[in-house]
Formats: sequence, C-alpha cells, structure tokens
Amino acid sequence: MLEVYLDPCTVNSRKVLAGLDLLGTQYHFNHVDYFTGAHKSPEYKKINPHATVPSAVDGECTITESNAILQYAADHSPTDRYYPKDLKKRADVNRWLLWEGSVWFQSCYVYLVEYVVKPLLKTEPDESVIAEQAPRWNQLARILDDQLSKTKWLTGDEVTIADLAVASPMHLHKAQRLPLDKYLNLKRWMVEGIEKLPCWQKTQGAVDQALLPDRAAANDSHQAKPDVHATLNYTKDVEKLTELHFYETDKAKDIHEPGDDPHQIAITDGWSRAKSFSGDKHGFSLHDFKT
Repeated sequence: MLEVYLDPCTVNSRKVLAGLDLLGTQYHFNHVDYFTGAHKSPEYKKINPHATVPSAVDGECTITESNAILQYAADHSPTDRYYPKDLKKRADVNRWLLWEGSVWFQSCYVYLVEYVVKPLLKTEPDESVIAEQAPRWNQLARILDDQLSKTKWLTGDEVTIADLAVASPMHLHKAQRLPLDKYLNLKRWMVEGIEKLPCWQKTQGAVDQALLPDRAAANDSHQAKPDVHATLNYTKDVEKLTELHFYETDKAKDIHEPGDDPHQIAITDGWSRAKSFSGDKHGFSLHDFKT
C-alpha cells in the first residue's frame, strides 16, 4: 500500500489527497505537522531530504513531488480516465502539470502568503508585493481563461489530475483575493467544476481548520442539529471499583450488567475540530500514533 506523508492543509498536500481520492487509490496516511516544523525533522528528512510535503513511499520507491505522486498513482489505477495512456492526450495533461509546478504555483502562492498566512501570524499583508506580482498573475490567469473558453476541463470534457493540480494553488481563492471576476471561464471551472467534485469537498475541512479558523468556527456554529442518535443503556450501579474488561474474567463478574435507564444521545462529527480537543477540557485528545 502507498504510504503518504503530508499535512492536509498545504496546497500540494491537498492536491495529492484529492487526487488519490479521485483515482480511488488506497493509501496509508502519515500526518506531518507543517506548522510545528515536522517536515524539517531528521526522521522525515530521511524520507524527503528536501524537507517538503507531500511525499509518498511504495516499497523501495520514494516520490517527493506532488504531481509525480499523482502520476504514479494514476499509472497504477485500473482506469486511464484521469490520466490517459494515449500519448497525445497524456502530453496535454503533462504540460499543465509542469506549467502548474513551474509558474502557476509560485504566482498564486504570493497571494496565499500575503492574504492568508500573514493574517494567521497577526501581521499585515504587503500590498507592494501584491502589486508587483499582479501583472504576472493576470497574464497566467488569461492563459487559463482562454483555454477554459474552449473546454469544460483543462484538457477536454473529462476531469483529469491536471485540473486538481492547477486548482490547488488557488484553492482559497476568496481568501487569497484572486480577481476571478475578471476571468469568467476560470471562475466557472473553479466554482462550478472543481469545488463540486466530491474528492475536493472532502479536503476542505482540514484546510479551513488550519488556515481559515474563523470560517471553520462559523461553519460549526451554523451546522444543523445532528440527526444521528444512539440509545445507550448504562451499566447498573455497583458499590465497588469498576474496570472495563474486553475478555472473560472473574473480575468482570456482576460489574457489566445492563441497567434499566436507557438514554438517547446525539452523535456529532467532530473531526473538523480534532486538533482542538484536550484531555483537561474534553476528557480526551487526539494525537498521531507512531508504531
């Protein structure tokens, strides 16, 4: 099974997670906390000496570039729907993968740093940096907009791994303040295409939690009341110290008898707040489990 090492909130990590889901690739997830610098640890640098995320390992094969991970996973997929084997079609996908990694990522990243990362660090964006980058970003956006005036997706009528790759650097386009209203074909592709893909939607929560905490909190507070419930029948009261036993033992005799006072409780999804749980406040916390 493919071992992937990443932090779901980063641009290229999100790209890989969405791509693996699109491809139906089975993998084992290893969390590398970007904000605590885990990607720079000696242990991780043995996997990826560049100290970047994501990385993937399949046996003796180690892959350290996000688009290369998508290509590798797609080559092992039973279908070539998302990465055609036809050489001309594949070349078209490859050119967008290379374009994203060589020019598009860098330009979008300027907006991400200034308008998303800096506010997280309680610093003000530098508008002169944005002004300097704006002509380049608009030049690249026009290239995309022109292409998407001809096709539904970047390379035709079907989504490919190239679409996810190119969408990832602009994944927080509203918070990045990218002027998509000037490029209606690009906006249509992103809003009505990419953001409607289930594989993309599944990766949104972790991004919001890490990079847009105010939006994540608002989403939590505006969620509808949970409609999943469970009925629990607590064990009967006993006048002695009790322990949980998951095997037959005399110590468990008479302490696991069901009570007669069932309670219905609501079950809510707390994964979007996983990192915020603490033992002192909530009675439990979640951490990476290392074997």
